[in-house]
Amino acid sequence: MDAMATDVACQILPVSPATLSVRGDRGDAQYDLVFIATVPPLGYNTYFIRRATSQQCTVSTVTQPTTDTIISNSHYKLTVDGRSGRIKEVANQMSGTVVTMDQQFLWYWSSEGHNKNSSQPSGAYIFRPNSSDSYPVNNVSNKASLTVAMGPIVQEVWQNFSSFAYQVVRLYANTNHVELEYTIGPIDVKDKKGKEIISRYTTNLATDKMWYTDANGREMKLRVRDTRATWKLNNTEPVAGNYYPVNSRISIQDVDSNVQLTVLTDRSQGGSSLYDGSVELMVHRRILKDDSRGVGESLNEPGVTGDGLVVRGKHILLVDKIEESAREHRLLGEKLLLPATTLIHDAYQEAISVYASKHHTELGGLASDLPENVHLLTVQLLGKTNLLLRVEHMFAVKEDVTLSSSVTINIKEIFVKFKVNDCTEMTLGADQLLADVQRYNWNAAKGGHSQQQVDPSAITLVPMEIRTLLCDIVYN
Repeated sequence: MDAMATDVACQILPVSPATLSVRGDRGDAQYDLVFIATVPPLGYNTYFIRRATSQQCTVSTVTQPTTDTIISNSHYKLTVDGRSGRIKEVANQMSGTVVTMDQQFLWYWSSEGHNKNSSQPSGAYIFRPNSSDSYPVNNVSNKASLTVAMGPIVQEVWQNFSSFAYQVVRLYANTNHVELEYTIGPIDVKDKKGKEIISRYTTNLATDKMWYTDANGREMKLRVRDTRATWKLNNTEPVAGNYYPVNSRISIQDVDSNVQLTVLTDRSQGGSSLYDGSVELMVHRRILKDDSRGVGESLNEPGVTGDGLVVRGKHILLVDKIEESAREHRLLGEKLLLPATTLIHDAYQEAISVYASKHHTELGGLASDLPENVHLLTVQLLGKTNLLLRVEHMFAVKEDVTLSSSVTINIKEIFVKFKVNDCTEMTLGADQLLADVQRYNWNAAKGGHSQQQVDPSAITLVPMEIRTLLCDIVYN
């Protein structure tokens, strides 16, 4: 129920086999409770959980299919192959974009340094597989067993690839993305082979050796297989030599078909496109040799159970037309990086009306919405009447026909509790007045802003710009 004592639609799901395997004897909950929470910007909301009847909360229908399975909402339709247990097609129902796909978990055999090219082993700092071959996590077929949980709020496909590789493919009602939650580990090394586990998405897109990765969550950088922009590369490491940091997203494009596939990550990972139409991301590693780069031990952590670490993470999958993709991955990337925080406590059996009379159950910090392409990056009080603000334009040049334009915002009265009076522009680190900065005279295109005093009612941002402001405030 919400703070007005109104019933909120909810769904009950059994705890997934992946969670049961990780949890072991450290818990006994049998079900997950799922509901859609609405939180105002820069604020919070309160919900109350009580025992419900089946009429108030839907119990998921759970099956173990042997034929193709489809989960869908108004935005996406996803087909899982009944024979392999793996995703075989993703369709964006809004744009009509369809991608044939095979997503699976594989592993590289970590090099121990015993090959003709180099004596360098793979380790904590060095990724270097023994060869370009990748291996299935279970057997030659890499078949996953399937369980499907269906309901009105969320639909899930539980995939069990092996004793150390699980995945939940999740589609919430009315969301514009597919969520893949993987659980990897403890990695089996009884065969004395270090393993570096990847999630690989193989599609029918014609990508001509090219893909894109983000630079610290901001601009997307073009990558070309076995190529460097400023020198001729003699690549003796065809796998590691094509891996790049993926801080928040990786994408491939089929220009002729006007299709883009984007995978968002919830943490920094290594990634690549080693074959046309493919994307892969490193999700876990367990290595038996030290790479002699300073750690002084192998990357072989036993964990609390003594048999190795378990990693759980999320990939967000998007398929759309190229010109529509930035609008989706830019906004979703922020939500994935900065998720809402959940706090739980006992309401002491009070009636909701009694609890609500004693506590503020809802608060929104913004009096008005910011434009879709503007991110409020920093809100920090520096004393009672001084506020440090950073505002960011989230889009790059020419990424979106509308949202890549310059934007002017009024921050003077956007906050509920106070009004912004005067602002002084600072450097990005907020340790120097921007007007006092003396920079080298680089031969570069002019842009940005250099004035000291700025009008808080007219803050202009160009694509990818971050402006740092030290403001005086007056409380309402």
